[in-house]
Amino acid sequence: MRNILDKVPKNVHDEVLDRSGKIYNALSYKQAKQLKSEFIQQCCRLYPKAVKSLEEAGEMLFTYFRFPEKHWVHLKTTNPIESLFATVRLRTAAARRLRSRMSAVCLVFQILKTSEPRLRKIRSPWIVADTIDSLRLKMSNSSTRRAA
Repeated sequence: MRNILDKVPKNVHDEVLDRSGKIYNALSYKQAKQLKSEFIQQCCRLYPKAVKSLEEAGEMLFTYFRFPEKHWVHLKTTNPIESLFATVRLRTAAARRLRSRMSAVCLVFQILKTSEPRLRKIRSPWIVADTIDSLRLKMSNSSTRRAA
């Protein structure tokens, strides 16, 4: 959504955010695809750069539909990564100069380790392993080569 908003005038951000938010919050893959095509159709003349950005993202936008619905909330946000690395950025900026690459790696590791207890827990963690196994199985079946 940020990529799309970067390519439209500020006075229409709310309207475009509302339209793109509907795509993002669709309840099914089919509905998301339909909303995306409607957005493209309605905005192609007004905001061609935004439409191009949306089209470039392609199917990657809908990857989360492959996972259990309970995990969508975690897959659709970058907040855990952003908040973790905001802390890292703050501390490394305060350190100013690190003597070696290894000392930088150790500092980042310790910051992340200290931040770990404050991380939000994954919903339905018991299905994570099953999800990973099913995705691996799908990938191995699709990439199996046949003998000539």
